[in-house]
Amino acid sequence: MEIFEDQLKLGKLGEDKVFTHLNNLEDTFNVINCTEHKLFQSCGVDGLLITDTEVGILDGEFFDVKTDYQFHKTGKLFIEIMADTYMNKKGGILSTKARMFYYYDPVGGNLYKMPIYAMRRWYDNIGISMNHIEKLNPYNQKTTGILVSPEDLESAGVHLSITDIGPLNYV
Repeated sequence: MEIFEDQLKLGKLGEDKVFTHLNNLEDTFNVINCTEHKLFQSCGVDGLLITDTEVGILDGEFFDVKTDYQFHKTGKLFIEIMADTYMNKKGGILSTKARMFYYYDPVGGNLYKMPIYAMRRWYDNIGISMNHIEKLNPYNQKTTGILVSPEDLESAGVHLSITDIGPLNYV
């Protein structure tokens, strides 16, 4: 159980790094952390990014964040397709109600930003036929995902924006 708890803490550190980055963007009005709110947990939403538009109107976008400590070894993103996670939070690109997906590599420091609708379209067209990986956490909850390189996603039409937000100091 201790390893799982450590992974949760490391994931939280990654989320905090992404939230800080989003809060420091020029057009950001606020970033609201939704991770502790049961309604948003059940929708697979981690946060709400509120931006000030060019015309002075606030715009909001729900997002999901994943932190992957293995990306630097594999060079591939673990795209969570479906997950039943701790505290009954649903996860994965098929169940989230978020509009944007942020994938953070805490070792290399890159933040990948991908629209959820494009990820779902990719999955329906290509991902569904790929090798799916199932993992169980210590609470016997299952996560299903796919390993895919950022280059393969882009060549399949998923627009990725990549920003270096720096590595995470977690030691």
